[in-house]
Amino acid sequence: MNKIEIEIIQHSPILHFQPDLKGSTLRASEVKPKLDKYLVSKLNGSINKDCYIDYKHNRALNYSLKIEISEKANPIIINFGRNSPYFGKTSIRGIFYDEPIKLVFLSFHTNLLNFINDNINEFLLINNFGHRQNKGFGSFTTKEFQQKPYEQVLRDNDFLLKSTVNSIERKNNYGLVKKFVNLFNFIDKEYKILKSGINIPSFYKKSILFQYFVEKYSIHWEKRKLKQELNNTYKSLYEFPPKSVVESRYLNDFKDSQDLKYYFVRALLGLPNFFNFKLKENNLIVINVNHKSRNPNQKIERLPSPIMFKVINDFVYMGIKKHYLEFILDQTFEFKINGNKLCELMTPKAFNLEDFIDYFHIKHGCTYWQKL
Repeated sequence: MNKIEIEIIQHSPILHFQPDLKGSTLRASEVKPKLDKYLVSKLNGSINKDCYIDYKHNRALNYSLKIEISEKANPIIINFGRNSPYFGKTSIRGIFYDEPIKLVFLSFHTNLLNFINDNINEFLLINNFGHRQNKGFGSFTTKEFQQKPYEQVLRDNDFLLKSTVNSIERKNNYGLVKKFVNLFNFIDKEYKILKSGINIPSFYKKSILFQYFVEKYSIHWEKRKLKQELNNTYKSLYEFPPKSVVESRYLNDFKDSQDLKYYFVRALLGLPNFFNFKLKENNLIVINVNHKSRNPNQKIERLPSPIMFKVINDFVYMGIKKHYLEFILDQTFEFKINGNKLCELMTPKAFNLEDFIDYFHIKHGCTYWQKL
């Protein structure tokens, strides 16, 4: 049995389902399937069949992975309390290790181990792990990642923008916790500006996604259409537009002054299975989203965002995953309340993610982001 050991370092907390369990960190059960898929795609089908556990029935590669942490290592538990970014009213804890973590690979196939050794650096650079990984949690790299031009690797894998995180002098663990709180507040704010916009008493910023489709294609998003349908169907409960909401000049009435094109636009940056809308007296109504698939075997329940954030040292990188769009473009979705149909909308037929991120950079991000 042959073995290679690779030391990796952690750049952001990983959200683990068992944070109190000794040694909780990366899970081999998550890392290995992702690494297998990555390696198979890199080799483009040229892997010897002997390198698979069972080529006909199980395409997992024939190696084992152990993740080792020094017994002297003490994890730093970071409590993302209630109302923290991404978690609403739920309190979730992240785990962070200052000390290197060791990946131990075992296999009878020396060529397979060599290929892992040659590609593990890129694999870790372009992936995160654990819960909320697209939003920057669970970032790791090899210990020697800076010995190679790693930003070129990121550029080659569709990472387009870079931002600097204000570094906080770390005199104790509190400084590290404060750094990560500031970091994820920043990512949360930037992603909200990208997708949904922000409308709170102290700050208003219209969605970049909304502006992009209106300016480029004269397409309006589903939010206004849903408000109209709510107003028509639940007029006694819902008043559109709410007087407290700041609206632009063409959103000042629920009756359109012209024939507008409505599409389910926000689905392009991640598909939820429901929306909450505020009614009068601050009550909420839940609108469920159902995919009306042309093929019953390809029904979409949820879809992650194609936008990914990677944290490395004091930098945040924004990347895109183009392949996600093939599932969501030109699809029909039905919106329901308590099982009753409200309306149907299609997603747009096309969406250029690179052009959209460039638009975001021009419209908002040039203050905070620079192009890679």
